[in-house]
Amino acid sequence: MNSYGLSLGGGGSRGAYQLGVWKALKELNIKIDHVVGTSIGAINGAFICQDKFDELLNLWSNVTLNSCFEVKDIICKDAIDIPLIIKSLINDGGLNPGPLRQLLQENINEDLLRNSSIEYGIVTICLSSFKPLEIFIEEIPPGKLVDYIMASASLPGFKKFLIENECFIDGGLYNNLPSSMLINKNCTHIIEVDIEGPGFTKRVKDKSTLDFIEIKPKDSLGSILSFDPKLIKTNLNLGYLDTLKAFNSIKGTYYHFFKQELLTENLLHKVNDDELLLLLKSIDFNNSFFDKITFFRGLNKLKSGARSILINSTESLQLAMEITAEVLTLPKDKVYSTDEMLLKIINETKHNKSLKEIFLLTNCDIQDHSPPKILFRRTLAISFPTEFIAHMFLSLIKYRIKH
Repeated sequence: MNSYGLSLGGGGSRGAYQLGVWKALKELNIKIDHVVGTSIGAINGAFICQDKFDELLNLWSNVTLNSCFEVKDIICKDAIDIPLIIKSLINDGGLNPGPLRQLLQENINEDLLRNSSIEYGIVTICLSSFKPLEIFIEEIPPGKLVDYIMASASLPGFKKFLIENECFIDGGLYNNLPSSMLINKNCTHIIEVDIEGPGFTKRVKDKSTLDFIEIKPKDSLGSILSFDPKLIKTNLNLGYLDTLKAFNSIKGTYYHFFKQELLTENLLHKVNDDELLLLLKSIDFNNSFFDKITFFRGLNKLKSGARSILINSTESLQLAMEITAEVLTLPKDKVYSTDEMLLKIINETKHNKSLKEIFLLTNCDIQDHSPPKILFRRTLAISFPTEFIAHMFLSLIKYRIKH
C-alpha cells in the first residue's frame, strides 16, 4: 500500500506555490500520511494536516506585508520600501511578525492538528543551545505548537523569538527541505516541494530505496518578501500545474500541455531529410571539427533539459516550440493544447512585434543561403543559443506553412 510523505521547503512568500501543489494533490486523490516543513513550509504544512484548504487559500489571496509584519510607514504595493525596512530593523530590533502570529493563532487548532491522521513535523534552531531541532508534533510541548511554528519561520532580521526564555531562529539555516525527516517513517513515496528559499539543505544521499517525486519551479518565483497579488496567483497556478505534470496528468518541459494527440502533427512532425539539408545549409554547417565545436558549445549553454533538442524527433520539435514560447514570453501558468501554443506563437510574430521578435524574424527563410544571412544565423547560434533555436523553429514552421 502506498504511503506518501510531503516535504515542504522554506521560501517566504514563494510558499503560495505549495498551496498550488496541495490543490493538485487533492484533485489527484493523493493521500498524505506525513508532512514536514521548514519556515513557510511549516506554516503551510499545519493547514494541510488540519485539512483547511479554503482557509489557507483565503490567507494567500489576501496576504500583504502589513498582514504579516508590524512595519511603520511602509506602503505595501508591488515594490517594498527597502530603506524604510532597514530603518525599522535598526530602530525596532528587527521586523515584528506579530500579525503573522495572530493569523496562526486564529487558524491553527492545536487539538485538531494533534489528532490529525497526518503526522506533522518542523525544523527550527535553538540559538541558546546552538542546537538544530527536527521534531514531530508529539515532541512539541502542549500549548506551544504555534510558538514552534513561528520559531521555524523566524528569519534572520526578525525580532528575537523566545520560547521559555530560549531564542529560536528559522530552520532553513539548518535544513530548508527536511525530506530526511521522512526516511524512517515507512513512506513508499516522498514528495519534495523545493521553492528555493535561502539557507541550507541536508540532501538525502541514497534515494534508491524510496520513490522521490521532486516538484520544483523551472523559473524564479520572485522575492521571498514579494506580496504582489498577481505574482502570488501565478505561483499558486505554477505549483498546481507542476504537480499535475509530476504525476503525468499533463506534459511539457517548460510549459504545460494537455495529454492529447497532436493535432498539428503536419507542422510538428520529425524533420525530414530535405528539411534537414535546408537547415544545415542555412547555417553553412559542413560537419567540420570547427563547426561542431562552434555550434555544440553554444547549444551546451542551454538549460540541461533543452539539450535534447539535438535529437531529431517530434518531441524535440515540441521542445523547440516551448523554447520559442519562452523567448516570446508567453505565460506559463496555464495549460495549452499544442495547437493553441503554435497559433499563439504564429500570431505573436504577426502583431505588436517587439525588438526581440523583429530580431528573431530577421532572415527567417531557410531557403536563403546568401553569405549575409548565413553569417547572421551563425552569430546568433554562437552568442544567443536560445534565440537561435527559436529563430530556426520559426523558420522551419514558416517553410512548412508555405509548402
